[in-house]
Amino acid sequence: MKKKRKQNKTFVILILVIFVLSTVGSVVVYYGGNSSAITKTYPSGKFKFEPKTDTFGNQYFEVSGKDKFTAYYLPDTLFLNMDKQSKDTIMNAPYFYLSFDPNGDLSMIDFLRFDIRTNIAKSKFFYESVTSQKEGYTVLPVADCRNATATVPVVILRNSTATSVSSEGSCVTINYAQNDIIRIRDSIVYLTYGIDIN
Repeated sequence: MKKKRKQNKTFVILILVIFVLSTVGSVVVYYGGNSSAITKTYPSGKFKFEPKTDTFGNQYFEVSGKDKFTAYYLPDTLFLNMDKQSKDTIMNAPYFYLSFDPNGDLSMIDFLRFDIRTNIAKSKFFYESVTSQKEGYTVLPVADCRNATATVPVVILRNSTATSVSSEGSCVTINYAQNDIIRIRDSIVYLTYGIDIN
């Protein structure tokens, strides 16, 4: 009988030890860092790209450097074929006009404006504007390439069937297909942090 009690005690202690170790192990794994996180260094600083999943199952990256922001693509996987002048214009401007064509399909433009404003580098900001007046957008100023200066460049977003980026002086025109809207968003956000994209 004594032997059986001792075995039961040992069994209970063993179960408790396993439970405690698995709990501690889970905490260490959960809080101990994500081994799939990637750290990259750019001239503007060091950034950590940590993969996450939102409540809807969408994957994104939580990017941390001096500030934290989110992105959906890594900078070297955007493949937008953006010329150096366009990238430098966005990267080096402390503020700029983000102008959109109000005559195109605007189904994603409000999301894009809000999301860029939320994730843009804290040291940068943009003025929202339109390329031409249209009812419903009369509170926004009109800004196009004629308004672009070296001090305050203009970035124009224009809905299109194919994605392309071109620049003329301090004016960057981004024609985007609907399926590339997130890549465009990531490109602008990354460039404001001084993260070069391909």
